[in-house]
Amino acid sequence: MDVPSEDGVIFIKYNSRYMINDFVNVKVISSLDYDLIGEIKE
Repeated sequence: MDVPSEDGVIFIKYNSRYMINDFVNVKVISSLDYDLIGEIKE
């Protein structure tokens, strides 16, 4: 969170049921060099 251009993020597929800043449970399914890829757990 100190350096946004270097801190990693978790990418998830868009789901219209949720709004920006909602908290959801996510399962990490893959990774990139500095970031993670996840899917929302229902």
